Amino acid sequence: MPADDALPQDSCAYGARLAMPPRVVIDTNVWLDLFVFQDRAVLPLAQALQSAALVAIRSCQTDAELLVVLARPRFARLAGASSSALMQHWLALAQCTTTLGSAPWLCRDPNDQKFLDLAYSARAHSLITRDRALLRLAPAARPTGLRIVGPAAFGAAPDNWPVQNQGCFIAADRFSNRTTGA
Repeated sequence: MPADDALPQDSCAYGARLAMPPRVVIDTNVWLDLFVFQDRAVLPLAQALQSAALVAIRSCQTDAELLVVLARPRFARLAGASSSALMQHWLALAQCTTTLGSAPWLCRDPNDQKFLDLAYSARAHSLITRDRALLRLAPAARPTGLRIVGPAAFGAAPDNWPVQNQGCFIAADRFSNRTTGA
């Protein structure tokens, strides 16, 4: 078996996947806590993102929702002229990816489905949300390796963060077969 550093970067080898920082999807409410309200409760999450201990994933759909929310009078006043700067910071911080398909679970709130679909198709470690409709889906998502958690789950040291389980690799293989038509 080749050494981990001999594996191609796009390899599906388990060792290569495990060495990457966890990929997370952050819903709009948690994003507001991070960047507009600067809530102390999410400071460990903010630090993990800034240090690249976590990699944030975003999509055109999630960016569009964020822009609509920032344009609302309440948030426009809070963010002020910095809303453009906040958005530029987010675009530079988070990796943009295309949502390739739908998650196998439906969220009761259709406006939140985009976060669930993104997390599933990007094989994210976690979907970080305060939304109750999404949090209710946590038990169903857990067997695939996707953790749907509140931001407090990232308040402890990285060793205590929710661990990606082996089921994620099984789901990734199944997802790969689905997208290739095999």
